[in-house]
Amino acid sequence: MSNNLEQIFEVSKQHGVFETGGSHGQQGVDFQRFWAIKRMMELEEKGVEDFLILFEAIQDISELNSSTQPDAIKIYQVKKKGRNDWSWNKLTGLKKPNAKKQDHSKIKESLVGKLYEAVFKIKEMDVEGIFISDQRCDIPLKNGGNVATSNQTSVDLIDDCYKSQLNEALEDSYGFEQLSGKIGLIKFDKTDFLAESAQIHLTGLAYEYIKKKSPNHAAQASSFISAILKVIGPLGAKSDQCHSLEEMIAEKSYSKKQFVENVKDLETIPDVTKYLDRYLVALEGEEDFHTITNIQSKVLEYYRNRLESSDNKELEELIDHHISQYGPVYKLKDFLDFMCEKIKSYGLEDNEVKAISIIRVIENAKA
Repeated sequence: MSNNLEQIFEVSKQHGVFETGGSHGQQGVDFQRFWAIKRMMELEEKGVEDFLILFEAIQDISELNSSTQPDAIKIYQVKKKGRNDWSWNKLTGLKKPNAKKQDHSKIKESLVGKLYEAVFKIKEMDVEGIFISDQRCDIPLKNGGNVATSNQTSVDLIDDCYKSQLNEALEDSYGFEQLSGKIGLIKFDKTDFLAESAQIHLTGLAYEYIKKKSPNHAAQASSFISAILKVIGPLGAKSDQCHSLEEMIAEKSYSKKQFVENVKDLETIPDVTKYLDRYLVALEGEEDFHTITNIQSKVLEYYRNRLESSDNKELEELIDHHISQYGPVYKLKDFLDFMCEKIKSYGLEDNEVKAISIIRVIENAKA
């Protein structure tokens, strides 16, 4: 592990930088996780060599350019607002520059102030802080425009009156030495996620991403998202600080290697839909359409659970044993009724047994 990782761990323990899972509503935490998966897909598509994502270690999310030897870090505040733009006061704790009375001390507890504090703590690494939200930031730009109608925008580009006020507040709170040359390292950005439909949007992005990587498995986009959420959901959830770098990596991080393995896991699952249709057609006239549809649903549910690391080995071995006892399958309904009778002690629904039996017949035939 590099000295920079040690530095990041030390910074994560400092007041104003360390985040706790309990400080956000669950919807806000979910929004952050959805955004993080989107960001990881973007990094993968760019072909970056490595990355390590930290959750609630330094602010909401931190992105390192290496899991072992990082020399660059992006620190994110990722906030779900739901409605209305972010005002200057909500972002910085400061009143508009033309206000008569100003209280610069509010900057330290503000969203932007905390982001600056985290950036100030990082030494000898390329660093930037980015405020991300589902709503826009209402801040005038020096060119007469507004951050709200612009793409990712640096503080360097905001109206000079606002920039000067922010500069003074940061200097009063942190000192000139801390601030020197760093005011432009903070940026504002808006994600195209809508808070109420973030997961649906993310699933659509995952579908397109998987279609490029493994076209036969694009239909499993929802399962792919669920599998990653199962891992990253609890990361950073503990309110206690980590006591070692190794603990921080174990409890708050997710690497490119893990992400790639999740993609590869998709490829271990055969494209069963190509074969499933033939089996379902064979059941027409023998089973009602509700039953056939339910079997199809159970097949997809089973693969989703497998992708999320459910342990089905014992059940699959039992089903395989009874399949070998039955011999060649000529009438599918008779075979499935046989399997339901043999597996009934396992406590599964009949349609679930039928679905898994079809899966195992297909997989064994392909093996």
